[in-house]
Amino acid sequence: MKNIYAFGIAVMLFSTASVAQPVYSWGFNFGSSGLAERGYAVVNDASGNAIMTGSFQGTNDFDPGPGIVNLVCNGTSNTYVSKFNPSGGLVWAFAFGSTTTTSSRDLAVDGAGNIYVAGFLEGTVDFDPGPGVANLTGASLAYVAKYDASGNYLSVFSIGDASGAAATSICLDNTGNIFITGSFSGTIDFDPGPGVQNLTSAGGGDIFAAKYDNAGNYIWAIGVGNTGSQSGQDITVDPAGSVYVVGSFTNTIDFDPGPGNQSRTSLGSGDGYVAKYSSTGAFAWAFIFGSTTSDATNISIDHDASGNIYILSDFTGFVDFDPSLGNQYRSASGSDIIVAQYSSAGAYQWAFDIGGSAADWGLGIFVDASSNVHVTGSFSSSTDFDPGSGTALLAPSIGACAYAAKYTSSGNYIWAIAFAEGNSGAEGYAISTDLSGGVYVVGWFNSTIDLDPGPGVQNVTSYGGNDCFFAKYSGCITTPSQPGPISGPISECQGTTSTYAITAVGGATSYTWILPGGWTGTSTTTSINATASATSGNITVTANSNGCGASVPQTLAVTVNTLPTVSASASSPSICIGSSTTLTGSGANMYSWMPGSLSGTSVVVSPTGNTTYTVTGTNTVTG
Repeated sequence: MKNIYAFGIAVMLFSTASVAQPVYSWGFNFGSSGLAERGYAVVNDASGNAIMTGSFQGTNDFDPGPGIVNLVCNGTSNTYVSKFNPSGGLVWAFAFGSTTTTSSRDLAVDGAGNIYVAGFLEGTVDFDPGPGVANLTGASLAYVAKYDASGNYLSVFSIGDASGAAATSICLDNTGNIFITGSFSGTIDFDPGPGVQNLTSAGGGDIFAAKYDNAGNYIWAIGVGNTGSQSGQDITVDPAGSVYVVGSFTNTIDFDPGPGNQSRTSLGSGDGYVAKYSSTGAFAWAFIFGSTTSDATNISIDHDASGNIYILSDFTGFVDFDPSLGNQYRSASGSDIIVAQYSSAGAYQWAFDIGGSAADWGLGIFVDASSNVHVTGSFSSSTDFDPGSGTALLAPSIGACAYAAKYTSSGNYIWAIAFAEGNSGAEGYAISTDLSGGVYVVGWFNSTIDLDPGPGVQNVTSYGGNDCFFAKYSGCITTPSQPGPISGPISECQGTTSTYAITAVGGATSYTWILPGGWTGTSTTTSINATASATSGNITVTANSNGCGASVPQTLAVTVNTLPTVSASASSPSICIGSSTTLTGSGANMYSWMPGSLSGTSVVVSPTGNTTYTVTGTNTVTG
């Protein structure tokens, strides 16, 4: 089966903000008739390849190009892992699963391009997509499977038994250690090796976080919970090795797995929590947010290079997002989206909420290398995505609509886009960026959606059920601003080399310099060394940005002054030894005479033999 392109949908997407939308690069969907596919996670490796994972049913063709790469689900729901190059071409895809249910919920990639997939399974699953066999069998297991950059099987381990465990998130630290979080019930041995490291839940579903080395050897595991049901939804590790876990809970939980007591009590039926632990699993701090009417259903987390953490969640009711004695209340109309930043010490930095009159969801967050914050999810009514004084209004025509949005590390609006749906729903589930600033969004939809937020139309149509969509957008958001004034001399002599420069323009990735005719010099940076010809003219520079076009040019008029025509005369061209004569220059306003290193319009010389004198004339206006 191939992607189907249809037309004729209606959607209202408009913005009065001054920033343009990102540029569509490519996108596609895959699915099977009347069944359900999901994209749960996407990451980018150092080469810009995108790796995604999720669940599928039936038979799906994972090649968006003319080729056919069919994967077949063997049970109720199986897991796929697929890799695409920066141009959207399929590199490889494979699947694994049992005759019942197997799901992947997250994945990570290391510096060598190795891929780590986390999820849960029921039954027997062969994790080796090649000719080998790597079976795991269990009633309800959490697993971590590792593959190399070519998709070849390397290893797998599991935790759980008949009581049940599920991994919902995975991340790596700077040395390649593996961290997972999720939920478990009963007594579970978290050591996949010969050792025994049992944790016992307090109720129907407790939170766990666990650390393993790169080979899957047990390092530590912690569990917190109560007699109710709670979950670990997302996990991240900052540059210092500290571990952050987020999720939702009810009633009272002691977040300290050690002998101390760090109990927190929910205000409603489902409060959110953020808990920090050291690299050894020791409790650092925890805070909660919620209200008597609030349910924090989906919570995700990421961090920046400075150790700040960013939370994406949805909430209802009237909620204080400042864990200190201060108050930072946000009020939801229906279910709204919250984006918040906290320091590594858990101190509130800022927060803003997004939402319309209906249900809005925050599902995926990613912080790029420049600390810009990318989020995705769904919204169901007219919504302003600019938390500042501007307006960036997106309005779906019907049903739930997927969105992606970008903000600065200070929470200022950069852009927001919606994936226009036809007559049903869509949801963005995960978002990532590559090192070139490309933005990747994965999610699900049914019916038809337009993946191009610009004036173009890039419709994809589902195969009859809920399909997975995957799309890439250029990292720049608009043409760069006009460069500021060009510094450098405005009057030149022919043959002189001078430096001309501008201040860097935000968002620019390169610069184009144009020199007057006959001048020499090249540069794609903010400065250029230019050698003048005899021609006067304009020096022009434009700022360029990742295929989004060039800025309005900045110019500087430069005059090349004509070289003076110098002549010289002597009062007596022939004299006797011991006599003097006066030499006079004309055609310039400064003169230098040789030999003798004399200067002046007229000089008196007394040669002792036949001598040739040379004069160099300079006009002060040309330097």
